[in-house]
Amino acid sequence: YNYDLGDCFYHLLRLEEVVPELASTGRVEILGGEMRCPDEDGDGCAAYQEKVLDLHSRVASDPTDSKSARKLAAACFERRGTLNVLGRFDPAEFDLEARRAALADALNSRNSTYNSVKMFSSRPGFTMARIGQKGVTVKVYDPKYESNGGYVVFTETVNVKPDPQDATLCANCGSPNDLKQCGGCGSVYYCSRECQAAHWKLVHKKVCKKEKKAFENYQRELESGKPDPDRFVEGPPLVVRYYDPANLRFRVGTKVECMIGQDTYGTGRVVRQLYFEEGMTQQAPYQIKLDKDTARRMGVPHQHALIYAQWDDDFQIRKIS
Repeated sequence: YNYDLGDCFYHLLRLEEVVPELASTGRVEILGGEMRCPDEDGDGCAAYQEKVLDLHSRVASDPTDSKSARKLAAACFERRGTLNVLGRFDPAEFDLEARRAALADALNSRNSTYNSVKMFSSRPGFTMARIGQKGVTVKVYDPKYESNGGYVVFTETVNVKPDPQDATLCANCGSPNDLKQCGGCGSVYYCSRECQAAHWKLVHKKVCKKEKKAFENYQRELESGKPDPDRFVEGPPLVVRYYDPANLRFRVGTKVECMIGQDTYGTGRVVRQLYFEEGMTQQAPYQIKLDKDTARRMGVPHQHALIYAQWDDDFQIRKIS
């Protein structure tokens, strides 16, 4: 399965078992997993293997390989601002509950469009929104886009019209069997009353009226033969997170290697979390007291060898033994 025709991320799917129809519920479930998805709008399978996965294997087998660790950290840091990351990129990350939540969102969404592509550009791209569709632009903010005002623009076309009954799934469990439309909005399908009741409590109660209005608007588009003139919208901006203050990786006293200049690293210990001083625009995740050897290389007295890390990311700060 080729996920991205531009970057050519190929997925190999293996069928493990076919169960009798009466033994199957038809539900879509995630049972487990390992590693995270590659970065959206990345360089493709070969580059991801070479720049990330091979280096990750080397560092895992030899944690003292600082050269490979720094290359891996730089490659991951470059991926921090991609749409499916927006923060620290960890190739080994896998959060089962987060993936199950993403699956639930996917089941509750419309089918992808076939007449347009996702685009990243310095300004809003061209979108092919037709009847029953919207063209959405979103600004993604990251300091690395400073030359473009601090952001890039993500553009895509999304369906707002209901999916055909023979090409959709139960919005609650993912079953394709015995589907019936929601009587309120006519836009989502359920395989049973139990799934409809469960989904109503979790999600649909909040959006059914909105979905009904969207369905009625789609009907008007069909009658007029013209797409909605207000179909081009701007979504809420996305901001790359420097760190998660509730989930900092290192405690006070942790021995770390940190960036002290352009391609220059030193060692020390974390002395404070969520550090702030006058002149800073936001808190830093850590303040670090550098060791004597690093202070000597920097040409500063050891008692004054204090720096802070802006990102909670291995590119700027990583734990060492």
